Amino acid sequence: MSNHLQLPMLDHSLPEISAPDGRHLYGGSQNFLPRKNIRDSGCGLISSANLLAYLTRFHGLRDGLFERIIRLDPIPLAEFNRACMHLCRGFLRPLPHVGMTGTGVALGLNREFRRRGIPYRASWCFRAGPMWERMESMLRRDLPVILAIGPNLPRFWRQKKLILYRRRPDGSMRPAARTKAHFVTVTAMDDEWLTVSSWGHAFYINRAEYEDYAKRFSSPWFSNILLLKEK
Repeated sequence: MSNHLQLPMLDHSLPEISAPDGRHLYGGSQNFLPRKNIRDSGCGLISSANLLAYLTRFHGLRDGLFERIIRLDPIPLAEFNRACMHLCRGFLRPLPHVGMTGTGVALGLNREFRRRGIPYRASWCFRAGPMWERMESMLRRDLPVILAIGPNLPRFWRQKKLILYRRRPDGSMRPAARTKAHFVTVTAMDDEWLTVSSWGHAFYINRAEYEDYAKRFSSPWFSNILLLKEK
């Protein structure tokens, strides 16, 4: 990626959501969804809801689902969850114990876009080569990026996971979580790190470690990004 004076990042923060303990979540969290089977496999649903909420608040979309609650800051958790469950009853329904595939997220979002008259089209990026450049282009157009951390393949039962980091007060990074078969929302990037929303927290993913995970333990076909283009 070429060097830029301004790092690729969204123009605004993700809409904050109030948690039961008084915290403000950085985007949604599947941990607080009302049904256990959706909590266990709802990361694709949450990433889609983050995207729709951001487009509604900052791109002036009138989707009828997030339009009312997006005026609230922070968004009450119950209201955000109600919108998520509405999506779940429509075209963005996670399968129990499986969740959603990248293709499933793209198809579900496109159906929501058509039904609500939203002028975007989503497609899954199956070419690994230009992924970072496409991610940078989306962020510079102020579009959140849904990133898939794929399952272990071909031995999907393995427990090889990608590290998610938190930033210490001195600026250094510490491992904070590990995950696989998971969707996150990318909000910024530089030559080394991605800033992502997952489980309502701001985490960091090391780009080199992500590439290594995709090649050694998963597949670039399943560890990739959702492309979003205006019609």
